[in-house]
Amino acid sequence: MSKSALHMGMLVLRSELKDEGIIVQLIAPGIVQTDLLRASTDKDIGIPADASAEGLLRVVDSINMETRNKMINYNGATLPW
Repeated sequence: MSKSALHMGMLVLRSELKDEGIIVQLIAPGIVQTDLLRASTDKDIGIPADASAEGLLRVVDSINMETRNKMINYNGATLPW
């Protein structure tokens, strides 16, 4: 799915579910160290999966109807969209 399609799908879901109090949010997990990432580069990049998961949970716990209109990284930083 393209970034544009993902964004449009999120906007449609957000609009349809807003009256039910359901928050739809895009959250990026960061560049996560996986076997595929390690096999594709010789550089030591990315974050451990557990650090990404912990960050995602913190972000999910902090989302509310006022902060839902931003693309958020696993570390809570707002990403340009």
